[in-house]
Amino acid sequence: MISFCRLLCGSELAWSSLASFMSSSPLHNYLRTNRKRLALSQEEVGFLLGFQGESKGIKVCRNEKFVREPSLHTALAYEAIYGRPVRELFAGAYQKIEEGVAARARILSFRKDRKPNQKKQKVLAALARGHSEGNS
Repeated sequence: MISFCRLLCGSELAWSSLASFMSSSPLHNYLRTNRKRLALSQEEVGFLLGFQGESKGIKVCRNEKFVREPSLHTALAYEAIYGRPVRELFAGAYQKIEEGVAARARILSFRKDRKPNQKKQKVLAALARGHSEGNS
């Protein structure tokens, strides 16, 4: 698989093939994969993220290994650097969050409202299936 990705280095075909291959069990994040794709060092990414001091590379390493969960600001900066949506960069975390939202939406959909609202029920049904309203 690695030689396949090197052959197609950075193309959309390679990315989609890799993503579909790994979709059954995504990593917590794909920060290292994307950093390597752009041939950047951890120190360089740390600088681009705006980290200060000599520990820039260490902070990036902690994010890559999911020892430390990045702030929203840092996650959005990763998106700007790597050109990939946050939900792709943090696919494993996103999947766990999406599953939790779906479970809570199923519970919420059984709650009885005084005034039934079809739009709300449609949104909850989509969330329960694991799809946001914008993606259904």
